[in-house]
Order: sequence, then structure tokens, then C-alpha cells
Amino acid sequence: MFRKNEQNINDACTLRSQRLNGLREKKRDEMLKKKRILDDNNSLLQVIGLNDNDIDVAMTLLQQNNQSSTISTLHMLHKICNALGKRSEAAESHYYDLLINNGVMRKMIELLKTNIPINSKKDILFVVINCSSCERHHVNALLFNGIIEATLPLLNQPELQLDIIWTYCNISSETVDTRNIIFENSGKLILSMVPTVSDPEILSKIAWLFSNFCRFKPSIPEQQLEPFINYLFNISNQDNPDLVLQAMTGFVSLCENNDNCYRYATNLIPVVIRYSRSINDNICLAAISCIGSIASISDVLIQSLIENDVLSIIANVLDQRDNEIIRSALWALSNLVFCATINVANMVCSNGLLRSVIFEGATTVSTPLKIECGWVLINALEKVDSMGLTYISQTEGIYNFISQLLVIELTNREQFVENLLIGIRRLLVLGGIFIVPINTKDCI
Repeated sequence: MFRKNEQNINDACTLRSQRLNGLREKKRDEMLKKKRILDDNNSLLQVIGLNDNDIDVAMTLLQQNNQSSTISTLHMLHKICNALGKRSEAAESHYYDLLINNGVMRKMIELLKTNIPINSKKDILFVVINCSSCERHHVNALLFNGIIEATLPLLNQPELQLDIIWTYCNISSETVDTRNIIFENSGKLILSMVPTVSDPEILSKIAWLFSNFCRFKPSIPEQQLEPFINYLFNISNQDNPDLVLQAMTGFVSLCENNDNCYRYATNLIPVVIRYSRSINDNICLAAISCIGSIASISDVLIQSLIENDVLSIIANVLDQRDNEIIRSALWALSNLVFCATINVANMVCSNGLLRSVIFEGATTVSTPLKIECGWVLINALEKVDSMGLTYISQTEGIYNFISQLLVIELTNREQFVENLLIGIRRLLVLGGIFIVPINTKDCI
């Protein structure tokens, strides 16, 4: 059976300067647990010597309309944010709550619209960037207090572009609604800026933002999204690992939507084949994940992947890469093997790839890897012909591996075991007929 990838590719890649969806949820759970038991060890006073009431003082100073006082207060708020981020996530989250609840964040956002110095605006944006990467209610509060309206006019100032786009990246990676808000308000403007930007770090953030536009369901309408996807294809050909990684991450999200995946498959396949050979683990992982998604769409696309030597690529991955990449490669292989129009299952028997998978499954101590090896075997047992069944029945370690799979604990275990038992029955009924004894004494 075809399966969608259960592995969170965003967690596995851990992109620089990002707290992406699955990882963010895990961090939030941990922070919430800490906040419920927030004691002196996690308080602002204990962490950096700050009292909650000091935030009221900051608000008073910001309301005095004294530029010198405003500049020093904003710099102080920046330094507090920086110190907390390095020492206590729970205290940092509490700090943003105080800034929001006491009106300080709203005042800071309003100050972005004034003629305060650029460095003071950067102090504000430093706090905003970190706040937007914390918890969902912080993101919602930033939007409610007008962060988009305050920052869009500032995008024409090169000194602020990086921080503003970084903020948009964090917000757009939150939910489908926040993605849409950023896309609708800033997408066309930032796309028009691209030819004028030369700073590699800003270009990397733009690529991250455009890859976020590919995330979540429902997708952005095709005609609106197409220019941003074309940009990702353009940067995927550049000799810049940061840009390539952002493009590939966008393609992973794109492939999660079957219609988008099929629509762009012709352009995607050469790109993912190329980068599945990358020595950069994160780029390779993203490319392999795309291959698995493409293989789940149609047999025609599987045939194209096979013609592009995808089985050799997967064989090399299984020999040389770490467990996260191997897991994605096994998932991709299980989808390839399930092809109905060409017998990929027989191919992996004849080239020895299935033997390697069975050995890996029987010997690995990693349950996720063992499960993925199991799915490759299950799909192969369904699709191989009688000679393929003979090959599998004679493969060393096969029955030990099957016995392990029958007792393994996993989500949707009933479906897994049901499919495995169907394969076992086919193996015993058909495979055994064609087994040729190695020694004639075995017949006695």
C-alpha cells in the first residue's frame, strides 16, 4: 500500500534560524509544563534579576515621549530578551506575556512608525523576532497589535529588511491562517524586491518565507502560488547550500499536496534526483522525502523515477547515511515497490536491494527503521511474481525478520499485521512451491 510520510521532515532537518512546526509543538509542551510550576528557579528575578513590576516601569518610560529615555529603554528590553533566550525558555515566554499584557509590545510596535533611530527599531525587531518564534498566542498578539501594518512600510530600508522578513518567516510558519495573512500582505511586495537584494542572509530568509507559502492545507491557489514556486526552482540550481535547503524544504511541503506534487513533478524529479546524492544530510533528507511523496502519486511518476536510477540512489543511501535519512529512503522504497504497472518489487529482488532491507530489518535495534523495512517487505510480498517469492523465501534471515514484525509495537498495528499476514500466506502458498533444494539430501 502507498503511505504518506509519517516522519516530520522539519524536525529532522532542524533548519538554521528556524523553530519549525513539530519541534515548536514539542518545545511548547515543555514550556507549558514548566510554566505550571514556575517557581523561584524559573522566575525573571532569579534568572536575570528582573522583577515583573519592572515591565510597568518600562511602559512608563516609553510613554514619556523622551527620545533618550525611549532609546535606552528599548535597548534594555532587547538585552533582557537576549539574556532570557539563552537561559530559560519558561522565563522567556513569561517575559513576552508581560510585554503583551502590560501594553509594552503594542507601544513598541507603534514606535516602529515613528522617527526613532534605526538601531532602536532593530532593538524592537529583535524582541519581535524572538516573540514570534515562541508560542502561538504570542504570534496572534503581534498580529492583533499591528505588526504587519507597522513593518510593511519599513521594507524599503535595507537595514531592517532581514529582521522584518525573519519575523514574517516565523509568523507564516505558525498556521494556515497566519501563512495566509503574511502571503496576502507581503508576498508580492517581497517577490518584487528579490532582484534588488544581494545580501545572502536576506535571500536565505526570503527563500524560507517562500517555502513557508507551500506549507499547510488548504494550499494557496495555484495561480497565486506559482511565481513563488518558480523562484524556489530557480534558487535550487544555485551553488548555495542555504538557498538549496530552503528550496528543498519548500518542495517537501509542496509534495504533501497530491495535486501540486503531480502538477510540478516533471520539474521536481530532476531536482530531487540530483539532491538525493547531496553530501549535505539535510538536503539529501528533503530530496528523499520528495521522492517518497512523488512515488505515492502515480505509477507513471514511479516509472520516471526508476528511469532516473532512483533504486541505485536508495541503495547508496542505505549503505552510507544516518538513520533519519535511511528511514525516509525505506519509506520511499516501500512506495516505489508498490507500483502496479512495472514490477519494481522484482527489480529489488534481482539487484539485491530487498536482501539488504531484510538484513537491516532483522538486525537493527531501531523500531522506526524496523517498521519501514517491514513495509518494504509487505509491499514486495504483494507485488512480486512467483520467482520473486522464491527469492524472498530463500533470503537469509527472512523468517527471523517476519517473527519480529509480528510482535512489534506500532501505531495502526492491526493494519500492519493484516497486510503482513496476507504477504506471509502468499509466501507460504506460492513461494514454497518453487523452492529448489540446495542439496538432494534435503528432499529425503
